[in-house]
This record gives sequence, C-alpha cells and structure tokens, in this order.
Amino acid sequence: MRFTTTIWKPQSLESLKPKFRIYSLGAFQVRIFCFPTALSSRLYNAHNLFDKSPNRDRESYTSLLFGFSRDGRTQEATRLFLNIHRLGMEVECSIYSSVLKVSATLCDELFGRQLHCQCVKFGFLDDVSVGTSLVDTYMKGSNFKDGRNVFDEMKERNVVTWTTLISGYARNSLNEEVLTLFMRMQDERTQPNSFTFAAALGVLAEEGVGGRGIQVHTVVVKNGLDKTVPVSNSLINLYLKCGNVRKARILFDKIDVKSVVTWNSMISGYAANGLDFEALRMFYSMRLNHVRLSKIKFCFHYQAVC
Repeated sequence: MRFTTTIWKPQSLESLKPKFRIYSLGAFQVRIFCFPTALSSRLYNAHNLFDKSPNRDRESYTSLLFGFSRDGRTQEATRLFLNIHRLGMEVECSIYSSVLKVSATLCDELFGRQLHCQCVKFGFLDDVSVGTSLVDTYMKGSNFKDGRNVFDEMKERNVVTWTTLISGYARNSLNEEVLTLFMRMQDERTQPNSFTFAAALGVLAEEGVGGRGIQVHTVVVKNGLDKTVPVSNSLINLYLKCGNVRKARILFDKIDVKSVVTWNSMISGYAANGLDFEALRMFYSMRLNHVRLSKIKFCFHYQAVC
C-alpha cells in the first residue's frame, strides 16, 4: 500500500508562495510543501536533541510524535510517522490513534483512509481511541457514511466517540441525526459531556425549538454543566434565537469568565432582536472589560450607531 499525504516544511519568510516536492518513503508518497511555519521553542529543542541523538529507539520516536500531535504540529507529526514507517519499526495502536487525530485536523481523508486500512490489518479497530479518531477523520472530511459505519462497527464506545459523531453531524447541519443520536446515547446509558450538550443545543437553536431546548437546559443543570463555557454559550444562543432575550441576559450575567463568543452572542442577539441600544451598551461594556474585538462586533456596533 502506498500512503499519500501533504505536510508543510518550515522555511524562511523570504518566499510566501508555496512550492512542493514529492518524496517516496517506503509505502508512503509524501508531498512536502515549503511554507513558513514556526515550532514552539520547547518542541524545537526536543527535536534538535532527537536529531543529534545517536540512539533513536521506538520510545524516542513515539514521545516526539505525541508531543507534536498534542501541540498541534500536524505536519511535523505526519513527517515523523512516515519516518517511523520507513524504518520498519513496530507501531502500537496509540501511535495510529495519534496520527489519525492529525489526519482529522488536516482534513486529509485519503491519508485517513489509508491509515484505516492499516488499522484493520493490525487489528487496532477494537481500540476505542483508534475508532473514535477514525470517526473524527471521516466526519471532518464530510464522509458521513464511512464515519457512521466505523461508529456502528465499534465494539466499545465512550462519550468522546458519541460526541465526535454528533458534532460532525452538527457542523454539517444534519440536525435530525444530531437529535436522534443525542437521545440514543442516553438510552444506552452514556452520559453526555458539555460538548455533546453544546452540539444538541446548537441544533435546537437553529430550529428555534425553545420547548425542547428548555428540557435539555434542565438536564444540563441536573448534571452541573450549565456553567461550562461551551454549554453557557449554546444556551445563550438558544434563548436569543427563540426571542427570550431576558433569559439569555440572566445566563450571561451568571457567567464568571466570559469568552469572546459569549460577548459576541449577546451583541448579535440584541441586534437580531431589534434591540440596537442594548447591543451598543453591551459593546461598550465589552470594551470596558478589555475584550478583544472581532469584525462582527464592529459590524453590529456601527449598525447600532446608524
């Protein structure tokens, strides 16, 4: 099997136009783009030590790969995985799980599909982390059929697995699937987390289903997740889109640490409900709290002024 993927090569800032070369590394075919990126100093130093080390065992390769993956250095993680494969080292399922997460971040479905074949070959699909990462890869590539097939074939699922599938459907406005899965996971005694609730509430907000949203809100409170940032933002958005501005403001005032999204939801919500003066007051309040502005906030600010 020949693996094909795209990775980015750090280079100087002199050339802003990307160029690429194609290299063959064993079963992998790699297209390496030259484009300006920057490693964090910590991983940069670790990488330098790794390059200078005369004895690079599997553990050192694995540790660096996990470091790149956790730090969002997707191109470096992919390149290191290709090197591990070229050297013929034994690869554990945790490495495939990590690289699949990288593939999902890059939205590289072809690479993810090839990794899928390797996971089948080595019997890694029974690992819940590998299966969840595969679902994420396919859903981020908008391949809902294969993502759902992997999900349905998994022998074990956890809350992250369910949330990954639900969030994938939610990102693509497949609202009925989101709500069906949200109910099903609870029927199968899997407790939703804050991100699961946020996805479900987002769908209810889009459909303007205030009644069902209030029911979900009640469940959120019972589970003690009503003050988490993703859920709070989703609840505010729900009530604003349903026209219940007063309830949204009560929730807003109860949040101790407000994110940019929280402020933005209130400003846009006030404006959408025709409360331009309140939107303007919220804008100035946001400025007094030293919150960084976004383009949409400026837009509603000028709309209110006009």
